[in-house]
Amino acid sequence: MELRLDHKALHDLEAAGAQAWLVGGCVRDALLGKSFEDIDIACNFPWETSEQTLSHAGWQCMRTGVKHGTLTALWQESATSPYTLPAEITTFRTEGGYSDFRHPDKVAPASSIEKDLARRDFTINALAYHPERGMVDVYGGQKDLQNKVLRSVGKPLDRFREDPLRIVRGCRFASQLGFSIEAETFSAMLECKGLLEKVSNERIYKELTLMLCGQFVHDALIQCAPVLFELIPELQDTWKFPQRSPYHCYDVYEHSAWVVAYSPATPLARWAALLHDCAKPACARVDALGFYHFKRHAHFSAVIAEATMSRFPMANIMKAQLKTLVQLHDVAMYPNVPLIKNYIHHLGDNPALFKALCELQLADNSAKSKDIAKRGDCIPEVLALLEDILATDQVYSLKQLCINGNDLITWGIPAGKRIATLQNEVLRRVIKGELPNEKQAIYNYLFGADSGVRL
Repeated sequence: MELRLDHKALHDLEAAGAQAWLVGGCVRDALLGKSFEDIDIACNFPWETSEQTLSHAGWQCMRTGVKHGTLTALWQESATSPYTLPAEITTFRTEGGYSDFRHPDKVAPASSIEKDLARRDFTINALAYHPERGMVDVYGGQKDLQNKVLRSVGKPLDRFREDPLRIVRGCRFASQLGFSIEAETFSAMLECKGLLEKVSNERIYKELTLMLCGQFVHDALIQCAPVLFELIPELQDTWKFPQRSPYHCYDVYEHSAWVVAYSPATPLARWAALLHDCAKPACARVDALGFYHFKRHAHFSAVIAEATMSRFPMANIMKAQLKTLVQLHDVAMYPNVPLIKNYIHHLGDNPALFKALCELQLADNSAKSKDIAKRGDCIPEVLALLEDILATDQVYSLKQLCINGNDLITWGIPAGKRIATLQNEVLRRVIKGELPNEKQAIYNYLFGADSGVRL
């Protein structure tokens, strides 16, 4: 594989006598032709020497992980120019013992880049490159990249026992890269998945979210289902659970996996898609013809989703929005402008949330039988109307009305609950097109056109 990869920090370190290499994700992604957001450099300098060297060369250095020999360096050409990609500089090291299942108990300097690469998780991440010296590939990472295979470095059981989060990272890489997981590596992942209880929910949530937002998420969700069920046991019953309906061609779990894949690659959309049908097995009822019905499954799925999300450090606003999306994912949607405006208003005057609901319904619809008309077939038309509503500043919220509570008080309405009642009544009629959003028209509606007042 031809590679063009370089970085100023590499040369500044070597100018001071270091041996330095570009390593890990940036090498992997460059070989795959993908963009990357940071640079990893391994070198034989202690972190103190790297910090001194780079600081003298004009880098801004931050001690982000010096306990394990790591610092982060930022470069800025001038006070007004943006920073370049950050470079994470780590001293060659070997590691031993992981009693907390995350951090090594002992870190010692390594004598070579080859020994440093031995501590890494997967072969595709155990690559080192130098623009002049070329590639160091001890574990066949380039071949695995070509074959689209995810394989652990060394003995798989050792790697996953050191840090069980690597199990979820493997699922994440499968989703992001579209790679299959090598048999021995996957067997070790399953054998060690019980150790994930030792890992913080914060770390797990971050990796799961990256997995869900991957380009090849459907295949990863199918392949890595046993790992997912270890982390989200609420999904276990959906596996191979038949839907037995003219509208469905997949079991509940695979249907959900396709809905995730068809949804926008954002955390909110993908998490909502994953959990939207999680209560279906509990709600299933069979009719006289043998078809399944899942009455109120959206409501109970929202309850389960709320309990699931309580275990993860998700922002409260996202938890609330996710619950709303799951709870409303099967509401009837029609290409009707007043109805759309009312939906937006009842979703907290949040058109983005309404759009997310439509996109969830569209993805849900796309993961059903192709040969039967479905209620959600009108969603593209609904989304087009939403775009027009927003582009033309049509009224859907109290904030957009040309009157407010103070106007009503000025017009003689006593302060109190009646103010809100009248505002909502005016908004309802404006949304329906029965009343223009104009002060005089609203006054005439409330007090009569013959009042003689001109505002």
